Amino acid sequence: MRRLGLVWRVALIVIAAFVAIQMIAAAAYYIHRDRATESGFRLPLPDQIAAIVQLVERTPPDQRSLVLRIANGAGLRVAIERQAPPEPDRLQRAPWIEAAVARYLGESGHHAARAYYLGPEYHYAPGTFSWKPLRVVYPLTSGGVLVAETVDELTVRVLGLPPGFWAGILGFVVAALALYAVVRETSPLARLARSVERFGEAIEPAPVPERGAREVRALIVAFNRMQSRIAELVRGRTFMLAAISHDLRTYLTRLRLRVEMVADTDVRERATRDVEDMNALLEDALAFARTSFNGAARESVDVVGVVRLECAERAATGGDVKAEQSLLKLYADPKSPLYSPQKAADTMVAVVKGEAPIHIISTLERLGRTHRAIHDQVLARVDLVTLYDNAAKTGDPVGMRELGKLKLAQGGSSEAILAKDMFQKAAEAGDPEAMVLLAKNYAFGIGTEPSLVSAKIWLERAANLNYKEAQEMLAVMAIKGN
Repeated sequence: MRRLGLVWRVALIVIAAFVAIQMIAAAAYYIHRDRATESGFRLPLPDQIAAIVQLVERTPPDQRSLVLRIANGAGLRVAIERQAPPEPDRLQRAPWIEAAVARYLGESGHHAARAYYLGPEYHYAPGTFSWKPLRVVYPLTSGGVLVAETVDELTVRVLGLPPGFWAGILGFVVAALALYAVVRETSPLARLARSVERFGEAIEPAPVPERGAREVRALIVAFNRMQSRIAELVRGRTFMLAAISHDLRTYLTRLRLRVEMVADTDVRERATRDVEDMNALLEDALAFARTSFNGAARESVDVVGVVRLECAERAATGGDVKAEQSLLKLYADPKSPLYSPQKAADTMVAVVKGEAPIHIISTLERLGRTHRAIHDQVLARVDLVTLYDNAAKTGDPVGMRELGKLKLAQGGSSEAILAKDMFQKAAEAGDPEAMVLLAKNYAFGIGTEPSLVSAKIWLERAANLNYKEAQEMLAVMAIKGN
C-alpha cells in the first residue's frame, strides 16, 4: 500500500478534527439535555412526544388545554382529536419513530404510536434537497388521540436554505482554504526532497530556492551548504585520484619495458599479466575520474541480454564450441549491434589461453577458416610456445607433440633434436600423430641418426591405433619393398 504524503496526512488530520468537533458538539448537546431533563441519552423528538403522552394521561381533562399550550411551539404542533386524522394516499411511515416512542413509554409487542410523513416534498433545490413534515398519532387510554406534527415556521433561512446547509458550505470552504495553505507551506519541502534525490544521483549541487516558513528556510539553507561542501570534497578526491593514476601510468610503462627484457619466458609471461592487470585498474580509476561529474545518465539496459552474453563468454572460455561461435557472430559480424573486432580478439585470446592443448589446435583451425583477421590477431598475442611448453612439462602428449612441431619449424640442429625428443615422449605416451612424426624423423635423419627400422616400428604402432596416415605410409613402403 502506498504511503500518504505530508499534504494528505495534514488534510486527513484537518478532516478528522472537523469530524471530532461535530461528534463533541453532538455529545455536548445530549449531555446538556440529559442534565436538563434527566431522561438519559434519548432521541429528542420521540422522547418529547412520549413525555407529552404521559403528561396528558396524568392530567384531568379540564386542564389538558394547559398541557397543549405548553407542548405547542415553533417546531412542534400538538392537539387532542376525537379520532385519528386521515392518512395520505401515498403513506410513508417512520418506523424508527414509532419504535422509539414505544420504547420510551415502556411498551412491548405491538406499537400503539403511528408515525408517517405528510404531504408532498418541499424542495430547497431542484432534485437535490427536500424536507417533509412528520405526524405522530397516539391513542389515549382516556379517549381520543394525541396528534403531534412537526413544523418549520420560525426556522431562520438564508436564500431559502436552512442555516445548517450554509454551515456545511462554510466548513468546506474553510477546509479547502486550509488545504491550500498546507500545500503552499509544504511545497518547499517537496522541492527539497526532489533536490536531494537529484544530488544523490549526479553529485552536482543544485541550490533550492529559500521559501516557506522560517524553519523550512533554515533547513533549505543548511542543505544548500551541505551539498556544496560534499561536492567540493568529492571533486577534490576525484582529482587527486586522477592525478595519482596518471603519474603511475608513467612508471607502469617503464616497468613494462623492463619486463620485456626478462630472459625467462615463464617469468616474463606472469609479469606481463600482472602489469596488464595493474594497467586495467588504472584505466578504471581514470574512467571514474572522468565520469564522476557528468551526471548519472539513465538509459535502458537489456539485463537478460547482458547475462546471456556473460554466460556465453564464460562457456566459450570453458571450451563450449557453440558459445564460441555465438560470440564470434556477435563481435565479428559488422551488422551486429555488438560489433567489435577488438572484443572478438580479446575473447578468443582468453579462449585459447584457457583451453587444453588438444582443443587449441581445433579452435585455431576453425578461427582461421571463418575469421582470418581475428585468427592472425590471436596468433600475434598468444605465445603458443609457452602454452605448449607448460603443457609438455605436465606430461601432456598433445602439448609435447605441438611443441615439437614449433621447434622443428624454427630450424637448427638443436631445435631438431628437441623436436625429436618431444615426438619420442608423446609417442611413448600413446599419441598416434606423434608416432608418425617420430617415424619421419627416423626415416629422414632429422634430429637423430637415420633408421628405417625404427621408422617402420613407430608407423606400425600408429597403424595399430587405426591412424590412417600411418597405414598409408606402410602400404607405400610395402610396395617399394622397404
